Amino acid sequence: MFLFLFLRRYTTTTTTTIPTYKFQKMPMATEVTRCLQESVYLPQSLVLSPKVFCSSRCAASDSCTAVCLIDNTCQLLNVKGTSSGYMSSGVGVVGDNGCMVRVDPSNKPLGSDVAWNKTVIDSGTWDGVYAPGYTTVNGWSCELTEYDCFCSKFELYAAITIDLGSTQPVSTVVVTVSSFFPKYFKEVDIRVGDTGTKEDALLVQYDGPPLEGAILSLTGTSTLMGRFVRIYRRSFFSNSLCLCLVNVFAELEGDDTIGGIIGTDI
Repeated sequence: MFLFLFLRRYTTTTTTTIPTYKFQKMPMATEVTRCLQESVYLPQSLVLSPKVFCSSRCAASDSCTAVCLIDNTCQLLNVKGTSSGYMSSGVGVVGDNGCMVRVDPSNKPLGSDVAWNKTVIDSGTWDGVYAPGYTTVNGWSCELTEYDCFCSKFELYAAITIDLGSTQPVSTVVVTVSSFFPKYFKEVDIRVGDTGTKEDALLVQYDGPPLEGAILSLTGTSTLMGRFVRIYRRSFFSNSLCLCLVNVFAELEGDDTIGGIIGTDI
């Protein structure tokens, strides 16, 4: 179950209520500190718990989207983040209790993110210098340069496929678009099925183009069953497909969590 944080900004003279936010635990690679906005040391006389203090500082900042508690310091970060995530490679990870992502519960589709940390199938990246496909299901992205998000090779039909591991009832796919290449996420089909090809059933079509860094919630008219979610540009020789993050939401009965990651236990 998730916990909502009713946080207050504290100063020496006033106490002002700020909006309610939802913070969720999210292990992140240590390299996430590339997106550091501000470091805030924990006060020696701390009334709040460290997690509540760090979360409140993040919630009070318009640019903070995640926070990590490292060495008695709140690391306020500006990352692209979704409401679940885990590293799918073996690089160093900040401890399970060290990082939290700020999420808007009103934007979360019903269901569970079944793409979290799953296998991603692609044919490589544009010139071999962009982020690999598996980073799209990590749950976070630090997009400081044009190379920090996935861009496929130039292909006849540029595509990326997520193997969910088993057949799932897929209803919504959420895509976080690159801030540098939104034009490479247009005329897109999303198909769901057990073949991982264009022969699978069409969940939704998106024409675009989107705004820079847009978060697109793409929902089909009905829930489709399938093991594979294939995202591809339907135009013949459409150059590259670029995106930062993918969430695949399945309607699982009685499940109100995302990707098995629970809310902050403060």
